[in-house]
Amino acid sequence: MADTETRLPKMAFYLGYAGLLPFVGLAIASVAGVKVQTYFDVTTEFWLAIYAAVIISFLGAIHWGVVIAIADKLDPNENKILLFYSVIPSLLAWFSFLLNMKYTLFLMGLIILFCYFMDRLILFKKLNNTINTEFSRLRLHLTIVVSIALFISAISLS
Repeated sequence: MADTETRLPKMAFYLGYAGLLPFVGLAIASVAGVKVQTYFDVTTEFWLAIYAAVIISFLGAIHWGVVIAIADKLDPNENKILLFYSVIPSLLAWFSFLLNMKYTLFLMGLIILFCYFMDRLILFKKLNNTINTEFSRLRLHLTIVVSIALFISAISLS
């Protein structure tokens, strides 16, 4: 991408921070011992893990979207790396459901951190400087809150 003054839309910040509400709310409910009553008798922690898995899949899909948007501006090796990585977070999140819920939540917290560090390594440098800085900052804020929420919920299951 050309180095322009394109800025990340404010809506990205609004939706990103609003996406923290289920993480924070469910983590608080988990720590407080609140049980979410549902038709399927699913635990609060399971709801949190499901939401985390959806968000983790979204984080991987961003890389797929970058390839679709700017494949012609990337070399073939960069396209392969982005596409290959794009499916890894979803697979890791899916695998985590094979574990005890405490470990599922803990692993999901680690996956969220892993996604951020991989984005720093292979994605942020592909975006122009302004979007890179804003997106990186937004992702850092979201990563910190989400990983803390998942780790606290995992610890509360002790």
